[in-house]
Amino acid sequence: MKTIICMIVDESGSMGGNVNEVVEGYNTFIQDQLKLADEARLHLLKFNDNVNTVLRDVNLANVPLLGGHSYTPGGNTALFDAMGDGINSVASSKRIDERAIVVIITDGYENASRRYTEQQVRDLIARYKAHGDWSFVYIGECSQQFAARMGIPASNAINFCHEKGKIRANFEAASAACTNLRSNKLKASDVLFNN
Repeated sequence: MKTIICMIVDESGSMGGNVNEVVEGYNTFIQDQLKLADEARLHLLKFNDNVNTVLRDVNLANVPLLGGHSYTPGGNTALFDAMGDGINSVASSKRIDERAIVVIITDGYENASRRYTEQQVRDLIARYKAHGDWSFVYIGECSQQFAARMGIPASNAINFCHEKGKIRANFEAASAACTNLRSNKLKASDVLFNN
């Protein structure tokens, strides 16, 4: 089964001390996902006060790796805008024979969205989860509480690792979740982490 992966990555000011680790973590994520046999396409969104759609519906084999110059943290955290944009981007390109996995990585809390509310994003998640071929993963602050509020399964949510030198662990967790879904030929899963 083909897979669409949507990576939504925090680029707010609080990520400023982690540029190299984020770049390395993301690049390792891409390299790990390329090892799997099924076909995959990627959407990449970075966000702070604004949402930047870096890649939209690009075959994984054609995804460029990030350099330090392409990840420049600053500003606040428009988390709901990023989630809304990411989900809608995938929905507009997803085909009937594909599954989607949306991965959110953030070290902070929503504080800057202007276009999407919490309720609107929660409704989007519920709508697409009901299709049976969408999975959502949250790696962030107070993961269990946030997941419960948004309708993301508890076993698809873990806390963001803030420890210096271990920021890459967040991308390793994202890769493990995507690999779990893709290698087990699942259409969707509510248990992508072993919490």
